[in-house]
Amino acid sequence: MATSTTLILLGNDGIRVNISREAAKMSGVLRDMMEDLPEEQTYVPVPIDAADGETLETIARWCEDTTLKMKNGKQLEEERLKKEEEERAEEEKRAKEEEEKWKAEGEAEDEEEDEEEDEAESEASHDDYGAWTAEEQNHINESYEEVVSEEIEVPKQIFFDHDDDDDDAYGAFCSWEMFHPLDPDSLFKAIVGANFLDISLLVRSLSEYIAYQVTNMSTEEMRDYFGIENDFTPEEEEELRKEHAWAEKHEEDDDY
Repeated sequence: MATSTTLILLGNDGIRVNISREAAKMSGVLRDMMEDLPEEQTYVPVPIDAADGETLETIARWCEDTTLKMKNGKQLEEERLKKEEEERAEEEKRAKEEEEKWKAEGEAEDEEEDEEEDEAESEASHDDYGAWTAEEQNHINESYEEVVSEEIEVPKQIFFDHDDDDDDAYGAFCSWEMFHPLDPDSLFKAIVGANFLDISLLVRSLSEYIAYQVTNMSTEEMRDYFGIENDFTPEEEEELRKEHAWAEKHEEDDDY
């Protein structure tokens, strides 16, 4: 049997949704299933009781989009590292050529200085202060040769690689763009489905998007957004407002 490149997810309403095996690996549940089960057993629809077909379609689309972004990002990172390696090799090559040039120039200068010293010594008077013994001259020459023969240490440029952790992946590849058309009910269903499938990056992205949506909402607006019924009587609500007046004062101060 030919290898299939997709999985079929079966929603709790009977709707089937296709997802590529590569994108399905973003789900811890589906990834473990593909690793543990024989391949022929993964061809049948996989029942997902925690999500309907529409929600699975949203989750599958997010996984496909994020997987593609990560794949392209990895390719760009590999190209960046390759370019840096080439630049580093070129820098080391230039440093080595410069070192050899310095060494050659130093040797030429040493030879010229030696010739001048020999000429000066042959013309100098051999008094107590101007003459060196042969032993002293040999010692000086040996010491000088040791100094100029030492290799020059050229500092290498230091490069730092980026860490490939979840925070980097989240910041680089996870966006809220596809969440904008979804109503609150669809967002909550997507969180439940993503949590069931163990897609941590999607759960985090959805949670932060919802938190952003309710920022600066009033109590009544939050009740409406989350579908929470107000079970306080007008008297109880007024009493709570008095007890927590400091909170409303703090909210007014934040507006300025």
